[in-house]
Amino acid sequence: MKKYLLSLLLSFSVISFQQGYGDEGDVCIPSAGYETPVYTSAELLGFLSEVPQLVQEVEDSVANGTFYFSPLFTFPYTDWYDESLERGLVELAVIRGILDANNLKHMYLGSYTGNIDEQTAQTLCGPETLVARTVDGSCNKLEDPLAGKIGTRFGRNVLTLFFPTPDGGFVKAVDAETDTLLIPNPRDVSLNLLKRRGQVDTIPFLNLWANAWTQFMIHDWFDHGPSDSSRPLEIPLAEDDPIRLETGQKSIVVGSTPADESRLPQEALLPATFNNYVTHWWDGSQVYGSDQATADRLRTFVDGKLKLTEEGFLPINSQGFGDSGFSRNWWVGLEMLHNLFVQEHNSIAEMLSEAYPDMDDQELYDKARLINSALMVKIHTVEWTPAILPNQGLDVAMNANWYGLERFVTDPVQKVILDATVQYAIANGIFSAKTIIPIIYGIVGNEVDDKGVSFSMTEEFAAIYRMHQLLPDKIGLYDLSGKFKKNIQALDSTNAGARNLVDNISRDELAYSFGIDHPGLLQLRNYPKFMTELEVPPFGHKIDLAAIDILRDRERGLPRYNKFRLLLNLPPIPSIDELTPDVQLRKALKKTYPGGINQVDLFVGVMAESVRPNCFGFGETLFQTFILMASRRLQADRFYTDDYRPEIYTQEGLDWVAENSFKSVLIRHYPNLAETLENVQNAFKPWDDTPPDEA
Repeated sequence: MKKYLLSLLLSFSVISFQQGYGDEGDVCIPSAGYETPVYTSAELLGFLSEVPQLVQEVEDSVANGTFYFSPLFTFPYTDWYDESLERGLVELAVIRGILDANNLKHMYLGSYTGNIDEQTAQTLCGPETLVARTVDGSCNKLEDPLAGKIGTRFGRNVLTLFFPTPDGGFVKAVDAETDTLLIPNPRDVSLNLLKRRGQVDTIPFLNLWANAWTQFMIHDWFDHGPSDSSRPLEIPLAEDDPIRLETGQKSIVVGSTPADESRLPQEALLPATFNNYVTHWWDGSQVYGSDQATADRLRTFVDGKLKLTEEGFLPINSQGFGDSGFSRNWWVGLEMLHNLFVQEHNSIAEMLSEAYPDMDDQELYDKARLINSALMVKIHTVEWTPAILPNQGLDVAMNANWYGLERFVTDPVQKVILDATVQYAIANGIFSAKTIIPIIYGIVGNEVDDKGVSFSMTEEFAAIYRMHQLLPDKIGLYDLSGKFKKNIQALDSTNAGARNLVDNISRDELAYSFGIDHPGLLQLRNYPKFMTELEVPPFGHKIDLAAIDILRDRERGLPRYNKFRLLLNLPPIPSIDELTPDVQLRKALKKTYPGGINQVDLFVGVMAESVRPNCFGFGETLFQTFILMASRRLQADRFYTDDYRPEIYTQEGLDWVAENSFKSVLIRHYPNLAETLENVQNAFKPWDDTPPDEA
C-alpha cells in the first residue's frame, strides 16, 4: 500500500478545494456560475497535512482485512461526497492515489511498446519529432517511441491475472467471454433495460454542444476498427422480437472486433488484447488524421492550412458528408464541431504567419496543430468536464489540473510566500519537485510523468465513455429569437443527412439550437430508440447498437459490473435491490439477469447506479475510471508537459490557448452569435441570452 503514497501526492490537485465554501458543502454550479475560492499560501500548503493520517488509517484497514470498511466507504459505496468538504476531498485524493499505483496496466510483456527491440527503439525518432507531433502518434515518449502510436494495444485499468475458483483452481480474472458471450442475450438486455421508452429524459443543465463534444473527443482517443465480417458474431432474435417480425431476420449478425495479430507466444497469459485504430494521444487526430495519407488529403499545403470550401465548409467525402481525420458514426453535431476546429486551425495558422513570416507551410501546420489540439484539451478539462459534472469542487479540481493551485492564490504577496515555501520544501527534501510542482503550478507545462507505465488508452476507459443516451431522438430547430421552427429527427441528421442540414439550414440557427436544446440523461431505458432498430443499407436488415455495446464489452474482456468494481478497489454491490430503489427496474434487472447481481453487465450496472456523487450525472464506478485517466492523458504527454513551452508552441501559441475558450471559438466563427453568448459563462450549459443588465 505504501507504494501509492507518491502517486497520492501527485494527485493532490483533487483535494485542492477544501476551504472557502463555509459549511454548506458541495453544491451544484448554477447557470450563472459561482464565486471561486481564494486561498492564502498557508491554507494551500496546509491541505497536505491531512493526508498522512488518512493514509495510515487505510493502510491499517488493508493489513487487518477491513479495507471495505475503512474511512473511504460507507459500505458498499465511497462516501467522500457525504463527508464534510475537507474530509471528503481528502478521501477522494487517497482513492486516486490507490488507482494510480494499482490500475495502470501495460499490455506488452516486452520492454517496449510493440515488442520492438532496443536498437530499433533508439533509431525511430528523428530530430523533427522533438518539435512537432507525428501524424501516427509515435515518438511522443522518445524512450519508448511506439507508445501511443496508432495500431498499438489498448492498456487495461483492471488486471489481476488469475482468480481462485471454488474447486481450488484458477481462471483468468479478465478475458474475453466465450461460453457466456450471449448470456443473457444482449438483445434482451437492450429491450428490457436500455431502449428508450416514451419521452426522452433530458439533462437540464447541459446543451447539445456538450453531447456532440463528447463524441468529438472520443473519436480522438479510441477506435477498435472496422468489424471483421470473416468472424461473425450472432445475436439470436426471439420469434416475437420487433425486428424479426418486421424484417424476418432471425438474428443480428456483426463482425468481431479485429484481432490483435501482434500477439507473441509468450503473451498467452495476457487477457484478450486489441489495437487502437487511431493514436492514443490527446492530439486532435479526429481533425488531422492518424495516418499520413489522411493527413495529406486534408491539407492545402499552403500557409499551413487545412482545406475548406469557398463557403467555409468541410470538403465532402465520398459518402456525402464532411471529410475529416475521423468520420465514422457521423451526425450534424460532428459536422459542426469538425468544421469549427478546422476553421480554428486556419485562424491560428494565419496568426502565426503574421507573427513569423519566415515560417514555411510545414512549420505553420505543425505549430497550428499543436495549438489547436491544446485548446481543445483545455476546453475539455476546464469547461466540458465541470459542465457535465457541475460540482463546485470538481470544477476547482479540473482547473487545478490545468493551472495548479496557485491559480486560487490571488494576493501577490501570498504568491511570493507560496513560491518561496515550495522552493524551501524542495531544497530540504520535504517534497520532490516532481511531487509538489504539478500540485501547485499545474500539470500543464511541468514535468512529464507516466507513472512508470507507458501511455495508452484503456479498454475500460473506452467502455465507460459509451454515452449514447446523451443523443435525443429529435433536435429542435429555433431561430435566433428563440422561436421554435421544427423538429429534426436525429436519424435524419446522420451521415449525408448531416451535410444536408448544414447546407440548407442557417449555420447560426443550428449553432443556437444546439446551445438551447438538451441531451438525454445517462441512465437505463434512455438509449435512443432509433439506435436499437437501425437499418443497414443496402440490405435492409436491422441491428441494435445497444445490444452490440453489451456484446462488445463481453467480447473484449470487460469484467461484469461487480467484478469490475472489485478490481477497481470498490466493494461489490450485495444485490440488485441495493443497486437501484426503482421497483420496476429491479424487477426488469432480476428478470434479465436470473444469476443475480454478479451477472449484471458493466454498462447496465454503471447506468443503474442510483447512489451518485452530488451533482453528478453518473455514479461512482464510472467516476473511478474517470479520475484515474483524466489527469493521465495530460501528465503522460510530452507536448502538454516538458514541451509545453514557447520554443515549441511559440509564445503567441501559448497565449492563444490561455486566452481562448469554447465560447470565444464559437464567436470567432459564428460572429452573429456574439450578442447571444454575451451572458454565457460556459458554452456547454444552456445559453441564456438575457442581456447582462437584465440577468
